[in-house]
Amino acid sequence: MPARGHITAGFGDQHPDLQEEVSEGLILRTRKAAQVVAPFDGKIAYAGPFRRYGLILIIEHDERYHSLLAGFDRLTVEAGQWVMAGEPVGSMKETGDEDPELYIELRRAGQPIDPLPWLETSSNEAQG
Repeated sequence: MPARGHITAGFGDQHPDLQEEVSEGLILRTRKAAQVVAPFDGKIAYAGPFRRYGLILIIEHDERYHSLLAGFDRLTVEAGQWVMAGEPVGSMKETGDEDPELYIELRRAGQPIDPLPWLETSSNEAQG
């Protein structure tokens, strides 16, 4: 997992905060100021604000895979940079009444796929 926490919505679940009918990724509730790490090796395709999602990170991986992470308070990487699985890429919000939520999406050839089996078999360990 890119951060420590617990899953509050899984792939295909309905979630009250999402406009889509079902989630195309996972929502992971983290502790405040949790460190977030790259889930897999890859190149940063985008790092910055995006619509209502706030700060997002898109990482390109081999074989037409992309991961998208959203919900950051701060990013520590920039577009064009290469990252290794487990390398810090940002942190979650430090303030607020509720613990922050990290949105995690995995796509292959533009189509969403369930990231949980990939994250469960990954050998990296998040230190957030």
